[in-house]
Amino acid sequence: MSIPIIPTVVKSASQLARAFNLQNVRIIQPQKSNYIVPEGATPDPQLYSSLLGTSVLVDLTFLAQTYTNELGQQRSFADITLETVLLSVNQSKEIVKTKVQGRAGTVKEYISLGDYEVTIAAILTGTNGVYPKSDVQDMLTMLQCNNAVSVVSWYLDLFGINSIVIDSFDINQDEGAYSRQAISVTASSDTQANLRFM
Repeated sequence: MSIPIIPTVVKSASQLARAFNLQNVRIIQPQKSNYIVPEGATPDPQLYSSLLGTSVLVDLTFLAQTYTNELGQQRSFADITLETVLLSVNQSKEIVKTKVQGRAGTVKEYISLGDYEVTIAAILTGTNGVYPKSDVQDMLTMLQCNNAVSVVSWYLDLFGINSIVIDSFDINQDEGAYSRQAISVTASSDTQANLRFM
């Protein structure tokens, strides 16, 4: 016969100390912070709920495309939306540094801004005990694309990024995580060149 476990709600630190028979424990009351975050601002609305029921605030969609690979085969992928994704954007400046004899330091000449480097850390999730095989295959087809890929994300829109070129990617197994696949992608922003013929 099992003894039913009745949960108890502990409302104070002194109750917690008595419940676990903690001796020689000094209870310190938390101090009020001097840093007050103003309230009243409306929080950003969620885009939608994920399969787990959590709020999705940022997502990333790779738009469908058909391309010809290096073997001359036509490959295509449908729209791919990543719900569990973290994006990191980095940009460097193109600066030429010239050493001048008899002068300390260098003369810097600003050339231009470099491409944005975008790092994408994402997780493809399947149902419990089922590996997301078809999602990984679709993602692999997209990652092997030899053209620029159109992307949609409000976060990347902040930087004016709507097209990227995949530089490299990692798809590694995680121990004890059969029903999900972690993917890491490094990409560069791609700006369409507008050619004007005279």
